[in-house]
Amino acid sequence: DKAYDAWWNEGAVRFFDHQHTIIRNPEDSESFSDVHLMYEEGAKFDPENPRNPEYLNNNWGYLNPPIVLKNGDIAVPVSMPVRKACEKMGLDVNEVFPSSPDWCFAVMVARGKYNPEKKEYEFTFSNLVILNDLQSSRGIDEPVLAELENGRIILVMRSSNVRRSVWNNRIEPNTPCFKWYSFSDDGGKTFCQPLIWHFDNREVIYSPATISEFIRSSKNGKLYWIGNITDHTAFGNMPRYPLCIVEIDDVTGQPKKQTFTVIDTRREGESEVVQLSNFYLVEDRETKNIELSLVKIAQFDAAKTFYGETWLYEIDVEG
Repeated sequence: DKAYDAWWNEGAVRFFDHQHTIIRNPEDSESFSDVHLMYEEGAKFDPENPRNPEYLNNNWGYLNPPIVLKNGDIAVPVSMPVRKACEKMGLDVNEVFPSSPDWCFAVMVARGKYNPEKKEYEFTFSNLVILNDLQSSRGIDEPVLAELENGRIILVMRSSNVRRSVWNNRIEPNTPCFKWYSFSDDGGKTFCQPLIWHFDNREVIYSPATISEFIRSSKNGKLYWIGNITDHTAFGNMPRYPLCIVEIDDVTGQPKKQTFTVIDTRREGESEVVQLSNFYLVEDRETKNIELSLVKIAQFDAAKTFYGETWLYEIDVEG
């Protein structure tokens, strides 16, 4: 709690994020491996020496959900502090992201291919995808991946337009907050630089700095995206409603505006800061419907952040 408070109120980094993936051996269902996604030299995690500076200060990353591609490979977004990203790209961090480059992130995609001789996945990394601090005050956060039917891999990420003096933000006060996207047409080796995500009618998608998810229905084979879509007033992490679902075009990766549907929004009696954003998705094996479980954080009282109801939504997609 103290480290998190220092981050928001002092601009001080006092915590360390690393990205590990647990992978089950496809040839032995009882065998698992802990893969530390390392993009630079550094020590691996040692439970006997968890504060080893060679571990703490290198290969920073945070949880991003992996996906399994149609050919069996694994793809997972890997985050990297902007300062290190600029070093790898040969860019001057003072021109790209001078405000808070040590804890704001860029992202690349790790592609894992199974080596049957070594009985483990070997990872290679794509190029880096980066936003500057005039586009997003907190860099790239919580990116999610999906593979389209034509093989294109789409990467959707949240940004932020929040301003805090302790972070020395350069972003303009009236900058809108969007979801951004990138895509790869070569199997995840290279991704284009970020573009503002938009519906298939060219209408941009305004969205706060909240998570989102993809899910492909086995009932109809269609790909869906679920997340918060708001109007142009989205600022920082708010508002976290409404929660929406939209079908994704399997050629371009753009949401189809005519399929846009609100799952839920703020209801009478709920606070202005109610969060319809902390959710988990599964598909019911029998009905093939999408089940969405959601905790309504700060539901009735903004001062009681972690008091609220848990809701379960069943989404019946067309067959």
